[in-house]
Amino acid sequence: MRPLALCVPPAVRRFLRKAAGRGPRSLMRRDVTAVSQDVEAALMVASHWLQTIARLGLSCDGLRVLEIGPGHHFGPSLLIASDGAIVTAADRFLAPWDGSYHPAFYRALRQRWAGTAVALDRVIANGGYGGSLQLLAQPAERLESIPDASIDLVFSTSVLEHVFDLPAVCRELARITRIGGFNYHIVDFRWHRVGFRRPLDFLLHSERHFRRDFTGDHGECGNRWRAAEVTAMFRSAGFTASMVPEMLVEPDDLARLLVRLRRSPSPYRTWPEDDLRILTASFELQRTDDPALRAQGAAEVAIQHQRKIDALAETS
Repeated sequence: MRPLALCVPPAVRRFLRKAAGRGPRSLMRRDVTAVSQDVEAALMVASHWLQTIARLGLSCDGLRVLEIGPGHHFGPSLLIASDGAIVTAADRFLAPWDGSYHPAFYRALRQRWAGTAVALDRVIANGGYGGSLQLLAQPAERLESIPDASIDLVFSTSVLEHVFDLPAVCRELARITRIGGFNYHIVDFRWHRVGFRRPLDFLLHSERHFRRDFTGDHGECGNRWRAAEVTAMFRSAGFTASMVPEMLVEPDDLARLLVRLRRSPSPYRTWPEDDLRILTASFELQRTDDPALRAQGAAEVAIQHQRKIDALAETS
């Protein structure tokens, strides 16, 4: 039998090697033809953030906001800053200014935004973010430039599924969020490959297989933590946590997956079906200093960890 690599045409192998070396997508040059689609997404996120701020009984005026993982532009953060918030954006791979994309994107966003746009107008006029946002090229696990208890509200949208050390992220967010402050995170629990057609297939992989792919992919494939685990981690870090499922797997797809998962070498082979059903969820958190809540969360984390150990023991 020929080695698998020899069955792949040389041109394809060269392309794959080149793609693997490009790094995360936030550092790649953007396609200006995607501006309209990106503007629609930015407007949707910003509107949702403003609704969340109002629902929490907060005001943007002077609100200390942190966005984790803004991606390849800072549109929503600039719109929140235009409404009076003091906004910091942090990303392990902070997107640099791209003269072929960002001016066109921010001008198009300005044309579509009906609200106050002071910060956005400043960025358009200056061709940069100075005076509008504080930008930190730091991972969510180590937000070293942010003082303790200095943030009122943290947002992230489809980011926490990509971080390398989620327990450390939860602890760091607890450190920087003031007591009584809030976090709001949308987490996508799907496998970010093959166009989401097989959203839970990475749960079939052994831990070694998964870690190799996750590291080599800069975390973009998803870290495969499940919703119940994320909830427990946040509680153990010092947050009250309310989780709302936003998307569920189709029942037939889950049934087919379970047949394979229950006999796989995965630590999730015995995981509860109710948690496996959740593909995306929103998490509303409030920082507390209640030691009983942290102890409850730590107990939940321990139980979940033991379930994984027991599942792997059954395969050895």
